[in-house]
Amino acid sequence: MAGFPTLGTVAAMSRYLDHVELLTGDPSQDVLDAMRSQKDRIEQGLRERGAVLLRGYGANDPNTAAESLKVLGGALLDDAFWSTPRSGVTGKTFTATEYPKARTIALHSEMAYMSGWPRFLAFHSIDVAEQGGETSIANLDDVSAALGPILEEFATKGVTYRRTYRAGIDIPWQKAFQTEDPKAVEAIAAKNGMRATWLPDGVLQTAHDAQGAVKAEDGRWLWFNQAHVFHVSNVPEQHRKMLSEMFGADQLPRDATYGDGSAIPDDVVKTVHKVLTEHTLPVQWQPGDVLLIDNMRYMHGRLPFEGTRKLHVAMSTGHSEPARTPVFG
Repeated sequence: MAGFPTLGTVAAMSRYLDHVELLTGDPSQDVLDAMRSQKDRIEQGLRERGAVLLRGYGANDPNTAAESLKVLGGALLDDAFWSTPRSGVTGKTFTATEYPKARTIALHSEMAYMSGWPRFLAFHSIDVAEQGGETSIANLDDVSAALGPILEEFATKGVTYRRTYRAGIDIPWQKAFQTEDPKAVEAIAAKNGMRATWLPDGVLQTAHDAQGAVKAEDGRWLWFNQAHVFHVSNVPEQHRKMLSEMFGADQLPRDATYGDGSAIPDDVVKTVHKVLTEHTLPVQWQPGDVLLIDNMRYMHGRLPFEGTRKLHVAMSTGHSEPARTPVFG
């Protein structure tokens, strides 16, 4: 299946363990009890490494992801503007993005397409795929250093995102905004700094501006956007041409430009994807694993898979400052 790791990447399959703080336990101990008793160590791991993996503990509650973040403190968050298809599980626990098995989900920082995002994410492995299905992660500092002048331009100009919600193409606006009420959509859009326009036949188009980068603690720029995910170059050329002919180049399902309205060249996006691929660390899941990450330290994505894969996700601790401030003191 296209997109599965090759022999050339097998060496990377265990390298993620060199980057995360690993806590191992026994199935007889509930993972949440373990977190409470080792909270200081977990906070230290997130502060120093940016990711903590709890493995081997009992973790059967479908709401484990959200409950894990509660242990750390900070309010749990919803995604009021869903970018990808996912489903609610219970409370503020959601399924991971429900894209087809054969698709790779590009590395990204959660909600980096908005001017507010969660600082922490929790992933809870329920069912492990028969083949593939690793969650990919990448160190944001390393990615940012590798992007060089590309990052500088995004930092200076920012990004404008545009989406056109048309029935049968991408997710419907009712799913994205979690409402059937157009007035509620307009209210959510306004709250999130989005410009909403209703086109003929009930088609919704939104546009909004967000950062292209944020500052690290020492003033370095960090890549923090999803232009590479929204950019029209992700659509195969023949489909891109067909959609442009059908709806117009200004009504494609998704697109991203620089914040000044100028186009982001395809070659720039191609280079971003290349850098991300070079820095990918695939996380090999075991049932019951709980992975906590600092969303401003690690990007995440997903590799293709076969079989059944189920991962629950939760988010917490809203952050809107255009800088990565220290956490836990």
